[in-house]
Amino acid sequence: MNKTMKVVKIVVAVLLGLFSFVLWINLAADIRVVPEKDPRAKFINGGLVLAVMAAYFFICEYLLSRRDPQTVWKHWPTILALTSMLILLPVLVLTSGETIDNVMQAVGLAIFAVVCSCAGAAVAARAARHKLL
Repeated sequence: MNKTMKVVKIVVAVLLGLFSFVLWINLAADIRVVPEKDPRAKFINGGLVLAVMAAYFFICEYLLSRRDPQTVWKHWPTILALTSMLILLPVLVLTSGETIDNVMQAVGLAIFAVVCSCAGAAVAARAARHKLL
């Protein structure tokens, strides 16, 4: 892959990362499958938000990394660019004076985003190796 294409992929990943932050905020505020009065609401609604975010990061990284059999090792800058907003989120939460519980939730969300992006890159690499055979 030439250098220009790599820079374009990183810029696209940053833009998708910015959109992921907006998507996460809107999903967390709007998804109400189970009414708030139900004690299971926090887990079900939160689980749906996490499932949508997992699919988003997986699909984005898969599409950014496809056709390269060594994606996980070569495309780490795109993985970091895609998840950069959520990696910076714990710092923003910490400086805003929130409780340590909220900071730890932000750290967990950032780790979750990186893992889902790595999974998308790994599946893209597997698909590329499979096509080479």
